[in-house]
Amino acid sequence: MLRRGSLEVHARRRKADSFGTSRSFFGTINGMSLQHELFLQSPEGRFVAYSQRLDRGQTLRLQFAAHSKPNLRLTWQQVIDFWQNDSDFRDLTTNVFVQSPYAAFFWETPPITKSTRLKAWECVIVNAPALTGMVANPRPFSQQFERQEAGTEICLFSNLGGDALLMAPCPAEPLSTHAHLAIFVRNAPHLRTDILWQSLSEAISYHLETIDGEPLWISTSGLGVSWLHIRLDSCPKYYTHRPYRHVS
Repeated sequence: MLRRGSLEVHARRRKADSFGTSRSFFGTINGMSLQHELFLQSPEGRFVAYSQRLDRGQTLRLQFAAHSKPNLRLTWQQVIDFWQNDSDFRDLTTNVFVQSPYAAFFWETPPITKSTRLKAWECVIVNAPALTGMVANPRPFSQQFERQEAGTEICLFSNLGGDALLMAPCPAEPLSTHAHLAIFVRNAPHLRTDILWQSLSEAISYHLETIDGEPLWISTSGLGVSWLHIRLDSCPKYYTHRPYRHVS
């Protein structure tokens, strides 16, 4: 998937049902009693996303469930599998970011290990005004991009310190759509966002199969390099959401 320019994907752009704050309720999800908002439904209606505003509205906490079991959150393993095999869930993931209330944001997930992959999954998007207005610049990753075969959509490579993998879309016009995750999901072709989630699924699965017990933190920052790159990190180096900095 990291090198699949000819991937066959039905690029259907059905409009997702956005609920915003219109259906606020108190509920229990996997034993957690919190106020949730039904934030978004997938294009085919098989999945739903719930949101909770934190930090005075500066953080949006997201949880996902199957529409048929709305009170049972999806696990890490289910999310990984759905990113790989289910276009409806990939579209929901993209649409949640598209519909987020922030012009730019950091995306952060709890750490995953082989022993925690069956735990309920969630993530946060954190308002990041510092990313707004950044000009996309692929030059810091140019050597990695130049090593890729023709037709490669997503590139996976080690960071300079060797303690993290970086996943980045290879340069394509218009370059301006690649500065950070928010602008990418809102403007890149559907095929590119689709391949991004499939590639991320493959990278996480490979880590779980080959590196036993070591946690993996998955996030985006972008303050250092203004070209979208998802970090698959051995430590929460740039995390802003404190609850995710520790393995639970």
